[in-house]
This record gives sequence, structure tokens and C-alpha cells, in this order.
Amino acid sequence: MLTAFIRPVRGEFILAFVLIALALGLGRFWAFDGGLWTWTGLILSGLLFANAAKNWTKLHALDVPARRWFSGALTTAIIWSIVMAAITSAAALIMQRNSPYYAWYDWFINTEGPVKHVDTNGVEYVLLDMGLSPASVAWTFLISVIAFLAFTFAGIAIGSSTGRWTQLLMLGGSAVIALVLLAGANLYLIWAAEQRAVNAEIVIPISLESWQRFLLVLVVAAAPIITGWWTIRRSLQHPWN
Repeated sequence: MLTAFIRPVRGEFILAFVLIALALGLGRFWAFDGGLWTWTGLILSGLLFANAAKNWTKLHALDVPARRWFSGALTTAIIWSIVMAAITSAAALIMQRNSPYYAWYDWFINTEGPVKHVDTNGVEYVLLDMGLSPASVAWTFLISVIAFLAFTFAGIAIGSSTGRWTQLLMLGGSAVIALVLLAGANLYLIWAAEQRAVNAEIVIPISLESWQRFLLVLVVAAAPIITGWWTIRRSLQHPWN
């Protein structure tokens, strides 16, 4: 099934897999914010799958069945997402273990419980809700998997919709909805933190719990995935339109 999807781009697909995996696993140890590397990996994954999916009509002309092609695309996206999420999560969790402040620079990591930290002067103190637990590790992995699935699935939808401007516009609209939802949630948290700084007695959440972050990712990803499903189905049913 996998070959039905990646056969025309097998060489560059394997090369991209290695490069993106290395970037996600090692990049954050070298420079820049950890979250920036994760977002870069997500975007590059989407572009890679879009490039592979644009060959659908050519493969269809070679008598590759639509069901087989889509099964290959979906299976590839799932395997890719699990592997990349595992690499991303492992690197982020190691960074968080080395420095509890890492979580400030990586939106995808989840923390839970207190953790002791020694500053540069050798003074030990406790940071609340900056530690790691089996639950926070699991949430970090699940959120990363959903994020990579959303981007790879969107890439398949974009690639298979090449030249179909109505479908591409709908996909663009769903992306705007996702960005507005994500930006709205983050702007609220910034506002809440500012209000808490002005008046510490105000009881409003200034951060998301792990399950809330996971739910937010699901909600944000819903529009692109639903729209992507419709566009892929339409492209497979009408390969020449």
C-alpha cells in the first residue's frame, strides 16, 4: 500500500524523512526555540505529502485504484506521524528534564507536578507544574501525533487538489479557521496572565492543562481534516475534473 503513494517520489521522500527526523531530534539542542523546530517539522511534513499527493492523477492513469492509493497515503501519514511525534517528544522531554524553563519555548510539551531546580548560583528551589510524569509524557506524544496527522493529511488534500481552485480555496479557508482558533486561545492566555499580574486575587486560568491542550489541538485540527477529507474524496471520485 505504501508504494502506491510514494512510488513516484520514493528517493526524495526517504531523504526528506531522514533530514526532518534529524532536525526534529537534534535541532533544538543546537539553536532556536524547541517549538520552532516542531513547527518547522510540521510544515515540511505537510509540504512533502502535498508533493507526493499531486501525482494522484498520473498514478490513476497507470491504473492504480483510488482505494489502494488513499490507503497507502493514509497509512504513510499515520506511520510518519507516529515516528516523527516520538522523535519530537523524546527530544523535547530531554530538554525539559535538563531545564524546567524549556516548556516556555515549546507549545507542544506538557508538564505536571513540581520539580527541583538548581540555578547558576547553586541555589535549589522548586518550580510548580514544571515537572514530568508518565501522564505528561503521554499527553506530549498524543498531541504531537495529532499535530503531525493534521499537517500530513492536509498535505495529501492539497496535493490531490492541485489545479482544483475551489477545493484549494476551501482548504485555505479551513486553515484560516484553525489559525484563528489557535491564536484566540493563545491571546486569551496572554490576557489572563496580564490580568493575574495586575491582581493576583483574580481566579482565572493562565495556562492549559494537558487534557485541555489536547482538546484544543483536536478542535483546531477539525476544520482542516474535515475539509481535507471532502477534497480528497472529490479528487479520487473525479480524477480528471
